[in-house]
Amino acid sequence: MSKNILLITFYIMSYIKKNDFDFNYRDLTGYDYNRISASAMSVTNSTNEFIQYHNTVIVEFNWINNTIKLNSNGWYSPTTKKYMNDFLSQLDMYIQQKDFTWYIIKNGGGIQWKKDLEKRLDSGDIIEYFDRITIDLDWNLINN
Repeated sequence: MSKNILLITFYIMSYIKKNDFDFNYRDLTGYDYNRISASAMSVTNSTNEFIQYHNTVIVEFNWINNTIKLNSNGWYSPTTKKYMNDFLSQLDMYIQQKDFTWYIIKNGGGIQWKKDLEKRLDSGDIIEYFDRITIDLDWNLINN
């Protein structure tokens, strides 16, 4: 299924009644749609899982390559970060913020993660977030 058809499907699905939170749907191409909230949904097929918030796919996880693509589309909001963290927490990764900059932290990060931020950035325990960042589960940056 091409990305254009997927985006059209997201567009159509965004007009489902706002109070229909228990909406679940499976189309003929094998995509499963699950509403997370009034403005967010999860779409899953045999190779990918997508989290869409409003009109932006904020998380794209590829099960074959074990890669995660994150995209806030410039909306660095607490809610965008919450939906990203809801997904990333399953992989023991989190997005934290310091001075308006987002960071991706593996293994929880702990309460003291800001204290030694520079050292952990150099060691690779923390990756500075940017839109459309793609990382794999071995903590390798795929794009830069």
